[in-house]
Amino acid sequence: MLGIPLFSQDFPLPQSNEEGIVYGTSVSRNEFGIEGGVFISPDRTRQAVYRKDERAVSQFPLLDINTRTGSLMHIRYPMNGMPSEHIDLCVCDTLGNILTTLKVTDFTDERYLTGVTWAPDCQSIFVQVLDREQHHMHLNEYSALNGEFIRTVLTEENEAWVEPLDPLCFIDNDYFIYRTDNRDVYKSLYLCTRGGVVSRLTKVDADVELIAWQDNY
Repeated sequence: MLGIPLFSQDFPLPQSNEEGIVYGTSVSRNEFGIEGGVFISPDRTRQAVYRKDERAVSQFPLLDINTRTGSLMHIRYPMNGMPSEHIDLCVCDTLGNILTTLKVTDFTDERYLTGVTWAPDCQSIFVQVLDREQHHMHLNEYSALNGEFIRTVLTEENEAWVEPLDPLCFIDNDYFIYRTDNRDVYKSLYLCTRGGVVSRLTKVDADVELIAWQDNY
């Protein structure tokens, strides 16, 4: 299937000399289906990488029991109600040079960015943008050339929470398959167009699993 993002460390990543800023690693404590921080374009000429800025996140002490007498190590962990990490998505060449950064402005700087998917033509990148409270999600399309916002394809809202878990699966450059449990109770598949027309594919009272998607991670 086209459009499934590849997690890879084939190419060099941007580097930061400032402690608390890292590129190309998993973000958001591996929630929302996030398993890596690098997404290679289908033509393998560029890579989208997470930029994680956790300088405002407080450090939490953990006991390292692997040392003989035990020692403390510190990790940055965003406690409830305290500052969280800021995430950006950068488009880089295969040498790790940043070409552009997606201009994501939805919600606050503590938004989540997940479901990162390149369009088959490599001209656009789709991102599921989720507010920190997890009540609203915008599936947005951005230019992979200059990072500009193109459109919001669809939205999800839920007073409890919205929990996107999957990238998109493009059938061709205009149609893709999308999975959510926010519309019809069960985790169902939907056929969507880039213009935002959505129709349910799996009309059964059961959750649909995505084995083919998972095999490509």
